[in-house]
Amino acid sequence: MPTPRTQEEFQKWLGQRLREARRIRGLTQAELADAADVSSETVSRTERGQFAPNVWILARVAAACRTTLAQLLGADATSIQPASVSVRVAELIDRLDPREARALLVYLRAIAHARTPRKSGRRART
Repeated sequence: MPTPRTQEEFQKWLGQRLREARRIRGLTQAELADAADVSSETVSRTERGQFAPNVWILARVAAACRTTLAQLLGADATSIQPASVSVRVAELIDRLDPREARALLVYLRAIAHARTPRKSGRRART
């Protein structure tokens, strides 16, 4: 489908993309709705081109389909591919118990903090 030019065209296009992503993942509408924490009606209406959810909902739906929001919205115009390492990591983190997940988050923040360049109070010599 060419680039949507109207709200109606966009909703139909988005519905096709969502249906493709859901089917690739092998999910029913109800399973996708449950995984994305949205109503089955939201998934159904979106796939039928009757509704365009907000970005927050679309991000959750994309994650539930193991793809990215960019891919769902056509940044990769060829097809919807499973997302990269980030989605796999998120899946693994979801399997951790809450205490382990918090510990991992603390660890990752420490790594990020250690890798962040420090601003010195000194000016560079010219």
